[in-house]
Amino acid sequence: MGVERLKRSVDYWEQQYNPRIGIQDCERHFDNWRRRAAQARAALHGLTNIPYGGHERERLDLFRSPASRGTLVFLHGGYWRAFGREDFSWIAQPFVQAGITVVVPSYPLCPLADLPEICGSVSRAMEYIVRAVLTPAERQRIVMAGHSAGAHLVAHYMARLPQERRPGCTLDAAVCISGIFDLLPLLHTKLLSEMGWRAAGLHEVSPLYAPAPHRGQLMLAVGGSETREFRRQSERLADAWAERCTKLLDVPGRNHFEVLDALCEPEQPLAREVLALFEHSSGEGQ
Repeated sequence: MGVERLKRSVDYWEQQYNPRIGIQDCERHFDNWRRRAAQARAALHGLTNIPYGGHERERLDLFRSPASRGTLVFLHGGYWRAFGREDFSWIAQPFVQAGITVVVPSYPLCPLADLPEICGSVSRAMEYIVRAVLTPAERQRIVMAGHSAGAHLVAHYMARLPQERRPGCTLDAAVCISGIFDLLPLLHTKLLSEMGWRAAGLHEVSPLYAPAPHRGQLMLAVGGSETREFRRQSERLADAWAERCTKLLDVPGRNHFEVLDALCEPEQPLAREVLALFEHSSGEGQ
């Protein structure tokens, strides 16, 4: 009986946190992302493969908008072990057309890099972007957005912003789409337990257990067809960081992969709300 109960518990966490179990033909979504990304790169003529650090994956793509009024930095998902900036160039197209410069970095992946190393790469990317890449106009408003593991990295970066503003360490708003902010449940999954992660290390890099950020707006979004645990992750962070969280959006009918499309569809509330973040007057934490 005890063994069977344990098996049911493991199955529960796997079903909750492994989107490939509940979503048919996942590769269809990934192929669509790659196709749209290639089309966007051809249309936008951005600057690609710009190094921001010494690791081979510490590279970023820059898509400038004429007369830019701010910058969106997008961090991709993939459970910290898959995908790269070249798969998500399509995120840039609608924002560039709306007057927003877009930067899409890659970062080192597990298991060759651990989570603290990946988080360090994100910090290096942001410092380089702010100091060396953006024009004064593009620094008017800086918004980070991330999906899934990328949402975790955005929240982790936001949580560790110093109380005092420093050059190269700036953020006006964060958008976390279907993120994982308490990483401890992942220890119960076959998906990631093979990484050799330990509870203490996962607690350390879980934004949910960090104090609320000193500044910046936080917007959370989650698909209406997500699993209960993915939805609960965003709900818990909204409660824990209530003084920073301005909105928790439900995106009806979208699963874990489809929810990202809503970021780029003008008729979707998520797209409108993110664009609205660039309408506020300049200045962090407002």
